[in-house]
Amino acid sequence: MHVEGIPHTRCRQQRVDMNELLKQMLHRNIGVTPYDPVRHKSQDIGYGAPSTERLASEYLPDGTIANVPTVWWDNNGNPIEMSHDQAVEYAILHEQMSGKHLPRYDNIPIAVERAKHRSANDGATHTPLYTDTVSK
Repeated sequence: MHVEGIPHTRCRQQRVDMNELLKQMLHRNIGVTPYDPVRHKSQDIGYGAPSTERLASEYLPDGTIANVPTVWWDNNGNPIEMSHDQAVEYAILHEQMSGKHLPRYDNIPIAVERAKHRSANDGATHTPLYTDTVSK
């Protein structure tokens, strides 16, 4: 198809993956991020005590293992709990858009142990997940 006023070759060069574009637009509009102690305050999200994050040790599509936040925070500081599948999708999108990467682990038991350690030490209260450099 030729669009009037735009050379045919230019149209081909500017093709966009609409699925990817919609995800990016959705992410920007919702504005969800993992807990950031500078921007967010811990809240009771239904577990009986103030929380900063809830982690799921998951395989990512590239085969790596990460602790993925299942609680994300909107621009108004409200927590949003997501399913594991949603959380993985948002984590990948957030990594792509922000350049910040979740720590990766060699296996699920190590990832679970690290998640328990973070929880016992106040979760993301002092160390945002994307800056947690303890991996492997």
